[in-house]
Amino acid sequence: MTGIAIAFGFLALLGIGVYAQISGGARGHRLGRKRGANHHKRASIRVPGVGSRKGARARPRHLQFQFDDGGRKAAGYKGRTGDCVVRSIAIATGLPYRQVYDKVNELAKRERTGSRKRGKSNARTGVYKGTTHKLLESLGWRWTPTMEIGSGCKIHLRADELPSGRLIVSVSGHLTAVIDGVIHDTHDPSRRGMRCVYGYWQPG
Repeated sequence: MTGIAIAFGFLALLGIGVYAQISGGARGHRLGRKRGANHHKRASIRVPGVGSRKGARARPRHLQFQFDDGGRKAAGYKGRTGDCVVRSIAIATGLPYRQVYDKVNELAKRERTGSRKRGKSNARTGVYKGTTHKLLESLGWRWTPTMEIGSGCKIHLRADELPSGRLIVSVSGHLTAVIDGVIHDTHDPSRRGMRCVYGYWQPG
């Protein structure tokens, strides 16, 4: 009887020890998974300004706009016209509108026509690039190209991509004057900072 009691007691102790090992291992496994999850969560936290979209790319600085006809109305000209070359040159250089107007038409008389160029420049209706370049070079302004064939758009008509000072900026089918971050024109041609710039003139 005593031997049987001792045997049952031994088996009971052995069972308690096995249960303790099993429960302890399972608890340790659960804690280990929890710690691993927390560690992974801490590692994935993004620091503001480092590799985040907000810190990596700032908002573009748009150019301000100021209505300016370059002195056209004051010079006695009326009606709607395509005089952006004369207007932008008059604004950026400070020359009288009529003086630039007459100079363009004077240079236009020397232009050659051909199969690809039938008409000549006109201060009121449009000026060819070659004549524009000749006029601005004669005034001591220098040309900086910002786009080539096949290069894609690199510079846009906005403050953080253009130099300061007085500029005559060339965009598709239009010239506009930009002075210290302000567009001087009869309308805002920037397209909210998305207008592509082909190049710009600066005083030499």
